[in-house]
Amino acid sequence: MSSNEDLLPMPEWQGDFMTESEFREEAHAYARACVAHATAAKDAEIEALRAEVARRVEGFADRAEQLEARAERLAA
Repeated sequence: MSSNEDLLPMPEWQGDFMTESEFREEAHAYARACVAHATAAKDAEIEALRAEVARRVEGFADRAEQLEARAERLAA
């Protein structure tokens, strides 16, 4: 994250009505939500790239099989 604009809006804290452990839990939940929000686009891009790599690997494997079959025919 590069600036405060990248953060989610701060939740409404309960102030004096929260114990220290409740406040800590709320702060951790807020931090996790900010990280998830900030990384969601990158996670989606990574998944798209993985799918593209899988498609290309499958294409290369198919092409390799074709070339092997051709080599066998030429060798016969």
